Amino acid sequence: MKRTLALLLACMMLFSCLSVAVADDKPTLTVWIPVYQFGDGPDDLTFWNEHLADFAAENNCEIIVEIKPWTDYYTAAYTALAGTDGPDVVYGPTYDFMANGLLLALDDYFTAEEIDNYLYWNTGLQMGGKQYCVPMMVGNARVMFYNMDILKAAGINELPATWDDFIDMCKTIKAALPDVKPFLQNWGASTGTAALMTCFWPMYEQAGGKILDENGYPNVNNEAGLKTLEYIKRFMDEGIFDESIVAEGDAVGLFEQGQLAAVVNGTGKYKSFGDYEWAFHISPLGPGGMATQVASEGMGVSAKTKYPELAVGIVKAMTSAKSMDDFHTQVYAMPKITKDSTFKDVEAFEDMYTNQADLLSVFPGFEGAGSFEETLRGNIQLMLMGDLTPQQVLDETMNYYNEQIRQ
Repeated sequence: MKRTLALLLACMMLFSCLSVAVADDKPTLTVWIPVYQFGDGPDDLTFWNEHLADFAAENNCEIIVEIKPWTDYYTAAYTALAGTDGPDVVYGPTYDFMANGLLLALDDYFTAEEIDNYLYWNTGLQMGGKQYCVPMMVGNARVMFYNMDILKAAGINELPATWDDFIDMCKTIKAALPDVKPFLQNWGASTGTAALMTCFWPMYEQAGGKILDENGYPNVNNEAGLKTLEYIKRFMDEGIFDESIVAEGDAVGLFEQGQLAAVVNGTGKYKSFGDYEWAFHISPLGPGGMATQVASEGMGVSAKTKYPELAVGIVKAMTSAKSMDDFHTQVYAMPKITKDSTFKDVEAFEDMYTNQADLLSVFPGFEGAGSFEETLRGNIQLMLMGDLTPQQVLDETMNYYNEQIRQ
């Protein structure tokens, strides 16, 4: 009898150990994403736990969502991914994440049909022809805003169609309303990145320029770069800008106050406009067409994840129409990111974000981007002061980058 009980107890202990082992084998994946709930809706953790519950149940896995503060988020995420205990899925990967091999290439995990459903697939992070980031938060496109009260007071009832038309509009306003500034750019912005985001890159793309060459390095010393700088210089030559433009840092503020006829800035700025009629378009038509830049954040997968299929599945679940429609309604309003989702943002911008997404591009990451942009901004300031020609700006910027920054 004692021997039977002993055997029974042994079997029970063995079964218990096997059960624990089976439970321990259940895949567990961690997701990092910063806080976005600043209103009265469900908190971020509750929202994502609810929207990932079905995926976890269907795939018999555990998903641990960690909501992180924005302070030093990217540094913390990079450090975690570079270590041995980082997240499987990470929000907002940057060029440094990709360049240092911290991210999984995603192309083979998405069908052609799935890729086609993303409106901004090509605005994520790419390197060597591979995709490392799925766009999730896309918006704040840099567009040309107009104060229609000012335009109409100057006898202008239609938005300028081309670059030349825009110059003519500025000259007409300057002549008719000498106390009103027709157009300004923030060449005195706090950083080169902040300045070029609205002052140079949109026009460069309108001129037909590509920021990176076939090897993934920046190169603006080309026909598009020259056309862009010659166009910017025209605002000085035509008397639209004066010498104060190199220190200008509050063009948007002047527009908000109704003192400026036109300005380039993100679509989110409409909320702070004054009591006047405003209009916008992506841009006047440049030599290469219409184009501008859009802000984008996305989701990436750690190159070290033990469960790549599941990790990519989580990314798909988080960026699905169901998740994003609810996110944009309950947590944070942004334009839709897939064709099968619903536009929840400001109606005025719906057509642009939905039907003209191919004209919106994200600034690509590259080695020494901040130093490059600071150098280019400084040289353009010298051009505006009459110390450099447009071609000299291009030559000196690219020489500095290739000799001092590029490794």
